[in-house]
Amino acid sequence: MFTVALPLLRKLEGGLQRLMFRRRHGVRDALVKLTKELGSLLEVTALGRTLTEGLVTRVPVLSAGLYLYEPVADRFTRHAHAESDAADARSTSEVLDTALALWLRMTGRTLIVEETPFEGGAYARMRPAVLQLERERVALVLPLFMEGEVAAALLVGEKLSGEIFDGDEIELLETLAGETGIALKNGGLYEDLQSRMDELRRAQETLVQSAKLAAIGELAASVAHEINNPLTVILGNSGLLLHQLPSDSPAHRKVEAIEAEAMRAGKIVRDLLNFARRREPRRESVALHELLERAVELLSPKLAAGHVEVERVFDLSLPMLAADRDQLTQVFLNLITNAADAMASGGRLVLQTGIHHGDDGRRMVNASVSDTGHGMPPEHLARIFEPFYTTKGEGHGTGLGLSVSLGIVQAHGGAIDVESKPGHGTTVRVKLPVH
Repeated sequence: MFTVALPLLRKLEGGLQRLMFRRRHGVRDALVKLTKELGSLLEVTALGRTLTEGLVTRVPVLSAGLYLYEPVADRFTRHAHAESDAADARSTSEVLDTALALWLRMTGRTLIVEETPFEGGAYARMRPAVLQLERERVALVLPLFMEGEVAAALLVGEKLSGEIFDGDEIELLETLAGETGIALKNGGLYEDLQSRMDELRRAQETLVQSAKLAAIGELAASVAHEINNPLTVILGNSGLLLHQLPSDSPAHRKVEAIEAEAMRAGKIVRDLLNFARRREPRRESVALHELLERAVELLSPKLAAGHVEVERVFDLSLPMLAADRDQLTQVFLNLITNAADAMASGGRLVLQTGIHHGDDGRRMVNASVSDTGHGMPPEHLARIFEPFYTTKGEGHGTGLGLSVSLGIVQAHGGAIDVESKPGHGTTVRVKLPVH
C-alpha cells in the first residue's frame, strides 16, 4: 500500500511545487512589468492609478493605496486607491495614521504587518495603527523616497491566494516603490514645467494684447480727432438748419436724419477716445448699489421701450469701495446696454451683488448682470473683449464697450468673467477688491 501511495505523493508534491513556482514567477513578472510601465508615466494622477490598479489586478492583491506626504499639513493623504471585488474589508482611511507615518519617516523601512517588531512604548503607540491595517487586510506598508526623504507610502493588501509575500517578492515591491518615487519626482517636475509654460504663454498673450491695444489706441486717438472736427461742423450747421426750416417740411426731416447720424458718429468717436485714453481711476468712496441704480436710471427709457424687466438681488451688507464713480458707472452702462440689446423681444435683467474671497485671500465684491437673451456660442465668447469685435448688427455697436469696461475694471485691480450658452442668456460678473 505504501509502495503504491509513495509515487502518488511524489506526483502531488511535484505538482504543488510547479504550481508554487508558477505563482511566484507570475507575481515577479507582474511586478517587473509594472515597474517598467511606471517609468514612462509623467502625470501624477495616472501614475497613482496605474500603480494601485496594477497591483490589484496583476499580483493580484485585495487592495492597494498610494499616500503622498503633504509638508504643510504634515500628513500622508490618500492619492490613489484600488480594491479587488473580492475584498471584504473596505478601506476608509483617507489619511495615514499619525504613529504609522512617524515610524515610516523615522525608520524608512518596510512594515510587514504580520511581523510587527514593536515592543514596550512603541507597541502601545503603534497597536491602533496595526489593528486598523489588519482589519483592512493590509499586508505591507512600503516607504517611497524622494531626495532621501520619505515622500509617500504604498499600502499593499493581502494576496487573493492567501499566501504571504516571500523575501524576493518584498524586494521586488521595494524596487517598485523606489521606481515609483523617481516617477513621482519626474511627474512633479513635469507638472511644474507645464505650470511655468502656461504662465509664460499667458504672459506672452498679455504682452501681445498690450502691444495690440497700444497700437489700436494710438490709431483710434488719431482717427477720432480727425473725424471729430468735421462732425462738429455738421452738427452745428444741422442745428441751425433745424431752427430755420419749417418743422413739417421734407427738408427738416432730412436734416434731422443727418443730425441723428452725426450724433451716432460722435458717440463712436467718444468711444474711440475713451478706449485710447485709459486714464487712471480717480478714487473716492462709492457704494456699488448706487452705481448700479444710477446706470439703470440713465437707461430706463431704453429698458422700458424694450420691455425689459429689472430684478435686483442685492447684498445690503456690501462695504464701500475706493473707486472711480464715473468709470464704474460707464462699465455698468455698457453691460446693461449689451444685456438689453440681447433681449430684442423683451426679457428679464437680473442685477445681483455679493462678496467673496478671491484665490489670493482678498475680499472681493462682485456685481453680475444677467439677461434672458439668445446667449453666445463659445467661438464668440472667446473674442468678446477684443477691441472692435461685436456680435451686434451693422450700425448697432462699435465693439469697444467690453474692451473699455475690462480696462477700467483691471485698472481698479478687479476682473470680469462671462458665462453664456446659446439659448440660455448671458451673465457678466464684475469683481472688485475691497481696499
